[in-house]
Amino acid sequence: VVGVILAVRWLALGYGVRTPSSWARRLARRACRFRLVVRAPVVVTLAVLSCLVLAYDSAMPHKRRLQPHIMIVPWRYCTHFWTRDWLRFFAYSVSHKNLTHLTGNFSSILLIGPLLEQTYGSWRLLRIIVVTVVLAGVLSSVLFNTALIGASVIVFLFLILGSSVACHMGVPEGGSPGGRSKQEVPVSFAGVLVLTFGREIVLALKSDGSVSHFSHAVGGLIGG
Repeated sequence: VVGVILAVRWLALGYGVRTPSSWARRLARRACRFRLVVRAPVVVTLAVLSCLVLAYDSAMPHKRRLQPHIMIVPWRYCTHFWTRDWLRFFAYSVSHKNLTHLTGNFSSILLIGPLLEQTYGSWRLLRIIVVTVVLAGVLSSVLFNTALIGASVIVFLFLILGSSVACHMGVPEGGSPGGRSKQEVPVSFAGVLVLTFGREIVLALKSDGSVSHFSHAVGGLIGG
């Protein structure tokens, strides 16, 4: 898209080629009004890193792939924790099984993430993401015997956290003594939290290990 815009602009401005009609000039003027901006650096960086990791793993043979070295494994297999295994608890969220797995997660992250980052700020959202990813990874490694990769824990974190953006906290109550404020929680938010958290807990108990519903529940709980 950027290349097409630049090509149209190059033709319209007459650098070497003169356009015979004025429609290309008008199109170039309209196209040049748009520019790419990054308003959610944390979310965009997470998406770019995930795409780079997937592209690298797809191009390399199995012995040189990053996924076996950064995915969450059961705790008893972390034999080099103080040297490199601790990186798994941060890096597993940028590793995905295939393109379908990647697009399924980031279609939600890129949709909800920029709104959350503009609402809470980049550093606060980054701290929330790091705490959620590390806690879900540690609990999954200690409690389960399956591997864990992907940013689905961030998806459920964003889903629940996004539903709380519309909550107006600290609205003063007219009849409260001493001018104290009462925190309001919408029924819709409580319903989403209970339904999502309860569903993932039930699926975690019935799961065959192919999907980590427990990490989804952790992300939803922290988001709530």
